[in-house]
Amino acid sequence: MIEIRDSEHFDSKVYKSDRLLVVFFYFPAYPGSRTVSTVFNELADEYENEILFAIININKNRGLAKKFNVRAIPRFMFFEEGESISGLLKISDTDELPDLIRKYVK
Repeated sequence: MIEIRDSEHFDSKVYKSDRLLVVFFYFPAYPGSRTVSTVFNELADEYENEILFAIININKNRGLAKKFNVRAIPRFMFFEEGESISGLLKISDTDELPDLIRKYVK
């Protein structure tokens, strides 16, 4: 799992990745983000050879949050070959996250 530091770092990971990329937009002070982070980390371990997992702290990366219109958290996006294949997604329960990931795994 990687933590995206800024727009340049994001571009280098998204546009050069040869794997499916899932991005988790979060805010550490928000309790829901902490709960989802635990499940996201477990899935990152489970799919480490198939999917690149990335996290973006929207407080530190406001430009990226604005670019992708992140107005609430937690939110997710999937990228393949440098293009978004999902748009901005939300989950209402952490139990939904594994199914969301499986939906995009080929």
